[in-house]
Amino acid sequence: MDNNDKFDDMVWNLKILYPDHNSDEIINDANKALQKSIDFQKKYKGIIKNKTNINPELIYKILSEIENISELIAKPGGFAYLLYAQDTSDSKSVQLMNKIEEISTEISNNMLFFTIEFNTLTKTERQNLIKNKKLKKYRHYLQKISDEKKFQLNENEEKIVNLKNITGLNAFRKLYSNIKSKFLFKIKIDGKEKIFNETQLVKLRYDSNWNLRRKSSQTQFYKYKDYGDIFSEIYNNIIKDISLENEMRGFANNIAAENFSNELSDVAISNLIEVTNHNSDIVRNFYKLKAILLKKDKIRLCDTRVEFTKRKQKYSWKDAKEIILEAFADFNNQFYKIAKDFFEQKRIHAKIQDNKLNTDFCLYSSPDIPPFILTNFSGTQNDIISLAHELGHGIHATLFSKQNLLNYSSNVPFAETASIFCELLVTEKLLNLITDNREKISLIASKIEDIISTSFRQNMFTNFELKAHQKIKYDYMDKNFLSELYLNEIKNLFGDSVIILDEYRYEWMSIPHLFLTPFYCYGYNFAQLFVLSIYEKYLSDGKIFKDLYIQFLESGGKDSPEKLAKIISIDINDPKIWQSAFDLINEKFLKELMDNMRNL
Repeated sequence: MDNNDKFDDMVWNLKILYPDHNSDEIINDANKALQKSIDFQKKYKGIIKNKTNINPELIYKILSEIENISELIAKPGGFAYLLYAQDTSDSKSVQLMNKIEEISTEISNNMLFFTIEFNTLTKTERQNLIKNKKLKKYRHYLQKISDEKKFQLNENEEKIVNLKNITGLNAFRKLYSNIKSKFLFKIKIDGKEKIFNETQLVKLRYDSNWNLRRKSSQTQFYKYKDYGDIFSEIYNNIIKDISLENEMRGFANNIAAENFSNELSDVAISNLIEVTNHNSDIVRNFYKLKAILLKKDKIRLCDTRVEFTKRKQKYSWKDAKEIILEAFADFNNQFYKIAKDFFEQKRIHAKIQDNKLNTDFCLYSSPDIPPFILTNFSGTQNDIISLAHELGHGIHATLFSKQNLLNYSSNVPFAETASIFCELLVTEKLLNLITDNREKISLIASKIEDIISTSFRQNMFTNFELKAHQKIKYDYMDKNFLSELYLNEIKNLFGDSVIILDEYRYEWMSIPHLFLTPFYCYGYNFAQLFVLSIYEKYLSDGKIFKDLYIQFLESGGKDSPEKLAKIISIDINDPKIWQSAFDLINEKFLKELMDNMRNL
């Protein structure tokens, strides 16, 4: 860390929210929200279901009270989580967070009846309310609730599903997570046996030692092979459970249920998957180039993340701040001002310390509460890019804070729109500042690999899921079948560009999303390609694009993804949008890499 860095500039000031964790205001606010939810339930439960004087004014009043209660609990909830994140070992913080979570759950349950009762109205009655001018600001929220009616079961069936999930679907998910979380891996390094958790083991694949990288992949995936019968059993039961429920609800298949949840058409996601598959030669071309950089005829699958050269340049916190703010200022003054406020108001925790949550995030919970960022800064280029990513979330959250709470936050498909975009802005800035050609190549290669990981790799998971879900719906599939199915997807993506190692056939068992949130992975691919397509517009349209982009970000979740994308002239159902992203990868990133390689 540079001497210019002051640690007190790298921790946040939570007094913006409450004086400290002992403040009576925290629990008072939470209890006040709880009491309001109790009063809310007494006042309104049964009125809509019994169709007692239903009118736009009543619905407006109900939604306003839901907003008010949600706003009231958001502040203590956010504060408690931030306290916990900065020191997970602090028992008082853990106790406070658990207490607030209990109260929040009770509040949610007290207000849950509204969505159920709203859908007891006829379609005509619902649409008349949704179209009423009085309810304009809640239109999209109400429309989403109304759309769910088609796939809702009756009240008793919904209760049975919830009860069944406790010992069924959710139990299998917990079992998977519990087994996986206890994994420890023994590996010999320099003749000494060492024990790693999975995160530490995976990091060895970034190591410059050729043999150690292979040991890492073998140790990890053969451990999963040993548990293959258990994990296959869990996976089969999870997928069968989901398939049966989705069939009861009327979904054509499991991915259609995820598409509906994300407000995306089946056509849009089908195009996304097909166009990504069609462009897999980008992956093959890149890893052939990487083999040249690493002076190998062909690299192995376990070598894909090792850096071509060690990036030695270190940056101070002051450097990072200046680089990011300059990159944002070059793009748009609003981006610059919002990001500057995060630094000046001390809403970033970047200091590395014991017991701090080992993940980066931007926490935003309501329009009236400022966002906070947690990251870990050690002075690397990756740290600067990670900080830019979280500031992108913070900028997005600040811009859509003009929306009401029920439209607050972005639609799931667009949640990463500003964060990945800000990464690209800052990566470009760093490339212009770096003078060492080897470091420049390393940064470009790292960015391409990030894109491959977020796009092609996630799409590979989706391809596996599509086939696995279809098979499991009708029959039991054992570990050997599933592992062979996964290995074929690896071969389809990488072709002959890398040496595909046998242990990777068991990798699917290590991917939590496949078990915990099926088909969630395509969302990462969607986000990455959507951002690349809008970045291409920025490079070509310049000033015209910037104003529309700000308008898009300000919209939050006030409309469907399809309608919001049209603000920036993008049709997410058109496969050309995804192709434009891949064209940018070829014409900009891969071209830059090859141009710099010629200068070695």
